Amino acid sequence: MIFEAAPGLADGAKAVLRSPLLPYEIHLWKRHSRESRIFAARYIDSSDSKQERTERIRTALTRKIPKLVATAAARINCKSVLILESDDIALSNVFAIAEAFRSALASFEQLPDYVFLVETDGGVPVVSILKDGARLLPHEPFYEDFATDDE
Repeated sequence: MIFEAAPGLADGAKAVLRSPLLPYEIHLWKRHSRESRIFAARYIDSSDSKQERTERIRTALTRKIPKLVATAAARINCKSVLILESDDIALSNVFAIAEAFRSALASFEQLPDYVFLVETDGGVPVVSILKDGARLLPHEPFYEDFATDDE
């Protein structure tokens, strides 16, 4: 799509490309014809992206927590586990999600014992711990548990 549209742009011209396969628009701007370079940038128009992320997580927690807590309470020695998925490589990362998760938790009295984030935006899924018992990422690093005397 980009390679088809870019050569036809005049110097200084702009174009907006849309595809049914993408949930966003692509904006092209041909600065000049002197060099062959592509510069990619990502941005979001909304200044409320943090708030929107927190609301999406709060919505997921509202749907899942009652079921998890009830199931764990009905069984002896049962731990509740919640797995959240993110497939947004452009505008999100584990720390932004952890911050939103932490903010969303204020709305709940009972929480799952463990919460994991699975990032599926790349090749191999990456799993991070957002909640391990009472500990939360990112303010309470889990990696200290693995420190050795050599470090």
